[in-house]
Amino acid sequence: MNLRGTLALAAVLAASPARYSAKKAQQHPMDVKGQAAPDGPSESALLRNDPPDLVSGGRARNVTVGTSPRGRPKNLCYSFLLSGDLYLTCNGKTTRLTHSAHLVDFAVDASGSLLAMISQVGPHHELASYSLGGTSRKPRVSRAPNEAYAVLHSTCGTILAFYEGRATDIEMNQSLAFAPYIDFRCSSDRESVVGMTKSSYALLTGFPPHVLVSGGRNPNGPGAFDFSLSASGQTVAYDSLKGSLCLLRVMGGPPSCTRRWAMGGWTDRISVSDTDGVLFTDETGQEQPCYYDTLGHASRHPKHGYSADACSAIYWWKGGKGKPKILHNLAILPQWVTPPAAAALAAWAARRGHHRRNRGGK
Repeated sequence: MNLRGTLALAAVLAASPARYSAKKAQQHPMDVKGQAAPDGPSESALLRNDPPDLVSGGRARNVTVGTSPRGRPKNLCYSFLLSGDLYLTCNGKTTRLTHSAHLVDFAVDASGSLLAMISQVGPHHELASYSLGGTSRKPRVSRAPNEAYAVLHSTCGTILAFYEGRATDIEMNQSLAFAPYIDFRCSSDRESVVGMTKSSYALLTGFPPHVLVSGGRNPNGPGAFDFSLSASGQTVAYDSLKGSLCLLRVMGGPPSCTRRWAMGGWTDRISVSDTDGVLFTDETGQEQPCYYDTLGHASRHPKHGYSADACSAIYWWKGGKGKPKILHNLAILPQWVTPPAAAALAAWAARRGHHRRNRGGK
């Protein structure tokens, strides 16, 4: 994107609230049976008392995972998945929060009040949402076939589940749309939006979409076009057309880009912060393969039922000329969380483990 396009993007993202009023978002409530309205995702909502994730002994345990100590961001917090479980790293310490080994996706809202997780349970995926505010509300759970599970993103001041071009607000249990966008991210106040439309695989911004952030990609080609917008709407991170990861700060000049080993072919999530840079998953580029099973459990050594593939890792990149640094080997789906959100996650994990222990669980 040239300087002219950069300035145009900055003007759009910094536009007045009236331009991106939340009233632009069409919301469709779900009926009392938990079925989405006709234009929403077709997943039934079920209530369940036994979530699949538990913390042994009533306490979250500090564990050691594959990390690069020199590259680990100080005084920062983020979560990620490793071999089917949720982990939290904050102030240099990594804690395992769940022990289900079945998680395939998760997201935490920007305020730290809501957690959503997707687990693979036999032929189905289960999406469960939990209150992190210390309430006793039962988790809300919906189920869908494995081939029809949604993708979670912490965006727009909530958690959105995207499925077949439609987004469901997990907290409100209703669909959220910024037509003609079909895949989008927006700021917490919903006044800034970036995304893709059905007619174009380019990354656009504006309402209606009219400013090009990055060129389109062949939808039938390898990988997927991924992007992230910070909670404030001031920073965009995205896969460029040439397979590089780019970071663009509003009113901060042209984007800075860095090479990705997977050359844009990795389909994992990107998470961007205004001040702390970008978290993303990529291949490590090492010659020796790693090994994975169908649930995403990873190993550096051959194991029965595991297939060889390129080794992956979570990277941290601040932008500019610096190179991305590996934070955790074999981990996926990183997400920045605020310190208050991190504290809420740790407290939630401890409560779940305590509840399980009192019921006689292991």
